[in-house]
Amino acid sequence: MTRFCPDCGAPVVGNNKFCKNCGCDVSHLIEPIPINPNAAQVQQNFAAQNPNVAPAQQNFAGQNPNAVQNPYMAQMAQKDYTIWIIVGIILSVIIALIGPIVGMIIGAYVYSKKQFNPKNETYGIIVMSVGLIIFVIEILFIILVLMY
Repeated sequence: MTRFCPDCGAPVVGNNKFCKNCGCDVSHLIEPIPINPNAAQVQQNFAAQNPNVAPAQQNFAGQNPNAVQNPYMAQMAQKDYTIWIIVGIILSVIIALIGPIVGMIIGAYVYSKKQFNPKNETYGIIVMSVGLIIFVIEILFIILVLMY
């Protein structure tokens, strides 16, 4: 009996570890054991004797045993996750931009306390400069990404 690739449904010949059609790992698949070698004939006889009964989706010998999907997984595969990808990208950009802005605010606060410690002026300038440099680099990176 032939094994079938779970991704593309192509038959897997011999002891191949990968599907020749799509490259999927099929080493974990085992040879299916037919429950009834005459199942296809039984189905045809039933259909001939009961023409008003719609055929059920069944897995008879000769059909792809890996094509049967869990209904939940089939439903999930049909969903479009584009909106979640866009939301993830937007949130990543916002979070990446907030960090340097917060750094610049903290630097300005430290700088404003220079009367208590003269080093605060230097530290504040350094923190604000680093925040500004990172912010500019991120903006340039975003512009480059949007251009291409």
